[in-house]
Amino acid sequence: MKREAYLFPRVAEAVYPAFRDLLPGDAPDTHAGWLALMKRRHYVEMFHGYDVKEVDVDPDAYARFCAERGYTHDFKSLGAFIAWVESDGTAD
Repeated sequence: MKREAYLFPRVAEAVYPAFRDLLPGDAPDTHAGWLALMKRRHYVEMFHGYDVKEVDVDPDAYARFCAERGYTHDFKSLGAFIAWVESDGTAD
């Protein structure tokens, strides 16, 4: 039986400050903190039986995605963004 995939946002260290600025108060101050948060979430989802798939996040594309749809920058819209990227295969 194929397990359901759980999508995780992958953010490069070089663009993390721009990404963090989009999620004030929600994203950790450092990229290392983000990686630690994602690592914990990764293990939790795997424990619950999900396959975890990382999806690259371009902060500019995420900001455009939100602006075009009237979304606020939060984890809910981030989830919608990575689902959109995964389904369309592009962030442009």
